[in-house]
Amino acid sequence: MPNASLPMAYGLMAVAVVVLIFGIRALSGGGAAGGETKKKLNRRLSLIAEHGDDSRAAYEQLRRHSISEGASPWLARILESRWIHALDNLVLSSGVTISTQRVMLYSTIGFAFAFLGLDFLGLGFVARLVCGAVLAIGLPLGLLRVIRRRRLDKLVAQLPDAVEMLVRSLRAGHPVMTGINLVAQEMMDPIGTEFGLVFDEMSYGLDIREALEKLADRLRLLEIDYMIVAIRVQQGTGGSLAEILTSFAGVMRQRQLLHAKVKALSAEARLSGKVLGGLPILVVGVLILLNPHYYDEARTDAGLRFVLGGAVFLALTGILLLRRFTDIKV
Repeated sequence: MPNASLPMAYGLMAVAVVVLIFGIRALSGGGAAGGETKKKLNRRLSLIAEHGDDSRAAYEQLRRHSISEGASPWLARILESRWIHALDNLVLSSGVTISTQRVMLYSTIGFAFAFLGLDFLGLGFVARLVCGAVLAIGLPLGLLRVIRRRRLDKLVAQLPDAVEMLVRSLRAGHPVMTGINLVAQEMMDPIGTEFGLVFDEMSYGLDIREALEKLADRLRLLEIDYMIVAIRVQQGTGGSLAEILTSFAGVMRQRQLLHAKVKALSAEARLSGKVLGGLPILVVGVLILLNPHYYDEARTDAGLRFVLGGAVFLALTGILLLRRFTDIKV
């Protein structure tokens, strides 16, 4: 590769890295919140305070519109496809402030610059496609999945306390809507904001069934589905909703205790899986660091490329199998 192409390659790669960092910072919510007071509140209450106690403005900012809303018919059909709808749901349930459109825009720009930069570095077309997709698409999606999993895990941990707070409100003689508002006012994110959205939707015209269905569609959690089924059963057959929710909260707490016990008992196996999965990557990294030209023959030797490709495939398969074996469902 001519030396004159090196500045162009480095420049394009630098732009790709900047776009990637900017997107990751936006996904992780960097700079979205500020001040010690806001850290003590959930996001909905912070927005209400920012808008001068205008809950309607906060609700409009929190409510996520469909990605195909306002688009032309042919574009709406594309945006309503299964893959884009799954991405939209991933962004929505992860609780990040960035929109799905911006995620797609940042990924496209990052992929374009990474693809061009790798071209100047002399990589082949397929290698550029794979590396660009991993950097600009795979990495943001992986980060979103991690953010979503942590947020939903925290919400599940908060759910028994929220249900018990709702039960105390019901036993004090308040309606369900008041109990939901109490949870929204008193509990931290993510459950405080989610229940706040349910309360706002009920305040602006939806009945409790529709508002809870939208909550279930946003989160897609089995525990939330169980809570909604309990409320529906009480509405259909009668009985004490407080007693039903008390039993539900008890089951949730016992389930969390069992999950913590299983996690503690499988800690050694999970750590061994991480060590075994990371060992091939560590060995290859050390070899390249000690001898940068160790794998140079792979560029000209087809047999060696085949062997190295098979080794990478086996290593990735082993990592996936170890992860599957140590991921015990409760």
